[in-house]
Amino acid sequence: MRLCVLFLATVLCLAASARADQFDPRHVSADAQWLAHLDVEALRTTQAADQFLKPWLTSDRAGRELKNIREAIGIDLTNDLHGATLYGVPFEPRRGVVVARANLIESVFVGFLANQPDHKIAKYRNHELHSWTDPHHKGTLFACVCQPPKDEAAPSAQAGSLVVIAHHQADMHKALDVLDGTSPNLAESKSPLASEIRAATESSRPIVTIGVCGLGKADLPLKSPVVRQCETLAMALGEDDGRVVLHARLVADSEAAAADMENVVRGLVALGRLSAESNEAMRKVLDAVTLSIEQRAVVMKWRGYVLDVLQASQQEWIKHNMPR
Repeated sequence: MRLCVLFLATVLCLAASARADQFDPRHVSADAQWLAHLDVEALRTTQAADQFLKPWLTSDRAGRELKNIREAIGIDLTNDLHGATLYGVPFEPRRGVVVARANLIESVFVGFLANQPDHKIAKYRNHELHSWTDPHHKGTLFACVCQPPKDEAAPSAQAGSLVVIAHHQADMHKALDVLDGTSPNLAESKSPLASEIRAATESSRPIVTIGVCGLGKADLPLKSPVVRQCETLAMALGEDDGRVVLHARLVADSEAAAADMENVVRGLVALGRLSAESNEAMRKVLDAVTLSIEQRAVVMKWRGYVLDVLQASQQEWIKHNMPR
């Protein structure tokens, strides 16, 4: 359990030890039920990426693969992909929209789409909509290249284009309406998801943003008592003064349930400290966790250094894998 937590924390830290542009809710539909955003531009500039990601990217094998991808789709993944948002309204398989900001060679990208099985081109408003059959899942995919909303303030070097991808035509049409300003976006919404995302991101500039609402009523494979009593989850991961900052908010369906959930988390932290034994780095990571309750919301915050998480992970791995 602790190894899983540390692995998650390590991955998140890799994506959060540098400054980044905030998640842009104007790219998301106002009635979205779930979303996830990653600022890829920030990930490239982290110290952790210098240590772990860039050595792999400079290898001969990675160079060949990236070159093939660039020549095939017209996007250099090491420089041209700036960020991506995934969101959806229903909790259904293969439903959702991807909105990625990238500097791409549009003619190459469109040429790649034209070579896909059953490729077709249709018009939606002033957009050119591509569709084809996904050879892996035998379903239909839709893609469109469009320009960001005119009022977006982005550095010219990062402005690029927005690549929109969806499995359902209705989802694609609605996503384009949101970007065109003819359908409401999450920035204008007063939904529980929008409110909790704002609360989780108001004091930081997150690189990773995750939000889910309607958990208790959703038809999900996991139906634990905790999930059944949850309404909204929002998480933001960013950086402040050289340290990683995690802000998570879990809204329960009652104040009593929120109090119980807080006690559960406190118990898990205490158990982790007891199990850490001589792992001082682990204790330091766990000691940085703070918990509070705001009406029905359990609020967890963590602030620390990537090195502490890496040291704790290393010590746990040694303890469980080295012969005694």
